[in-house]
Amino acid sequence: MAGASDVKSFNLIVNNVNDGPELQAIPNQIATQDIEFILQVHATDIDLNYDDAIFYYDDSDLFDIDLLTGEIKFTPTNADVGTHNIKITVSDGYDVNAMWPFTLTINNVNDAPVLETI
Repeated sequence: MAGASDVKSFNLIVNNVNDGPELQAIPNQIATQDIEFILQVHATDIDLNYDDAIFYYDDSDLFDIDLLTGEIKFTPTNADVGTHNIKITVSDGYDVNAMWPFTLTINNVNDAPVLETI
């Protein structure tokens, strides 16, 4: 039969495959003793529409990165002066991580001498 056709309907379900988060590059940073240091770390995850979340972690003794926002905020002290190698990691909660290392240099401020009583 010329010109004959047949049509069938069906449902096609495409399941999501978890993609890991991506961490934006973090350039080396410079901070100054006794002055608040703030750094916003940014990450993305194309699976955020599928109930993924992004969690931020650090390996530093100087500060704790905000787990949910990626903000680093602290005031370095005299004891913190020097160069510190830091690693930031982001996770989507499904054992998929991204990591970025950077160097944080904390510059010294000349502190005034203190006169002790004799």
